Amino acid sequence: MKLPASLAEVGSEGFRPKLQAGIYSGYATVAALLVFALAAHRYGLVSRVDWALALVATKFITNTLAWIALTKRRLVIGMSALNIFADVMVMTGAVYFTGAAFSPLVSLYFVEVAVMALLTNVGLTVATILGALGLYVTMVALVVGGVLPQTTSIVPAHPSPVHVTVFVVYVAGVLIAPGAYIAAIVQRLREKERALAARNKELVDASRVKSEFTANITHELRTPLHGILGMGELVEDEIYGPITDKQRAAIKNIRSSAGGLLELIDSLLVVARDEARALELRKSNVDLVEVVESVATTARMLVGSRDLAVTVEINDRESPLENRQARIETDRPKLVQILVNLVANAVKFTEDGGRVTLVLRSAPSLFELRVEDTGRGIGRESIDRVFEPYVQIDRESIGAHGGSGLGLSVVRTLAKLLSMRISVDSELGRGSVFTLQIDR
Repeated sequence: MKLPASLAEVGSEGFRPKLQAGIYSGYATVAALLVFALAAHRYGLVSRVDWALALVATKFITNTLAWIALTKRRLVIGMSALNIFADVMVMTGAVYFTGAAFSPLVSLYFVEVAVMALLTNVGLTVATILGALGLYVTMVALVVGGVLPQTTSIVPAHPSPVHVTVFVVYVAGVLIAPGAYIAAIVQRLREKERALAARNKELVDASRVKSEFTANITHELRTPLHGILGMGELVEDEIYGPITDKQRAAIKNIRSSAGGLLELIDSLLVVARDEARALELRKSNVDLVEVVESVATTARMLVGSRDLAVTVEINDRESPLENRQARIETDRPKLVQILVNLVANAVKFTEDGGRVTLVLRSAPSLFELRVEDTGRGIGRESIDRVFEPYVQIDRESIGAHGGSGLGLSVVRTLAKLLSMRISVDSELGRGSVFTLQIDR
């Protein structure tokens, strides 16, 4: 039979210290109840003490059984539940023998519930509250119904200094017991909070150092890669002498691989600098028409010999852009990187015979740059994740197309840096539209 989660937790290894603390507090309760009963009898607050000895013995036995079960690691849940039930029964007995509904010892229930809340969990605390309330109501009902005789309250009509002293000690115990637990637990929580804060600072510092290292190393890698690309171009142009067709094809592959590696390094550099809060803006007056046409040229180079059309649409919803110009103040290289990443993604996942379109539209308060494709599209359940780093939604095409899963993450990072808004609308089998909105 599957146990409730609150009970199942009692049997876990991490719960053992709490059970042990509960057992120690149980023995302390036994000793306190015994001392209080003997003192009350000694000074005439109660005429009989045999009931108190019976309650003390009951609690001592169940507490010892729980301790043995915990030591032997057998029947831990059962003995712990029995011990908790015995707590409530003993307290109800003490309340009954000292005045029933009018007993000042009703406050013992508060002590039990407070300790349960501090040492166990919500489920067991609620069960204790309901159990205590049920036993108290049942006891009162039996007394009112005449089944149980009404006992005399231990509060005398004219208390003596001894009576007052006993009750002051009792109230002090009621306050000190849960207060001590609360103080100890709060102290532990504060120690853990300080340790967690220190650990969090270490992690933040380590992350910053890692990001700085990644940014530095990726920056250093760009220089030799540019050298490889430049040297390959010189050899391909036969600056160092004639080359064969096989050599030209090999150099083309070298340049393509180096270009792909450079693209990955540039993406990693953006991510690392963003994490290290080291991305900088270098604004200038940028012509969006020129940017779109430049990116379209890059897109056609990415297409190569594939049967894939790359087109450009530049217009206004109401009238053509004046002199085909739309100028803004922004960081041109970063804007170009956003658009190149979007068109590279579109080219990668659009089949031959399809189309990739760069659209520039003007509205009264903003410009819209869109990259539209007729590719396979993105499922609705995956759209919210496309801008997350290292996420590749179309996993079955990873082997065919490659990619690090950083392209669209870099797009979102740079768009945020440039105070632009990026969004995507897509449907499986019907292509995708990525829209970049730029305030005028």
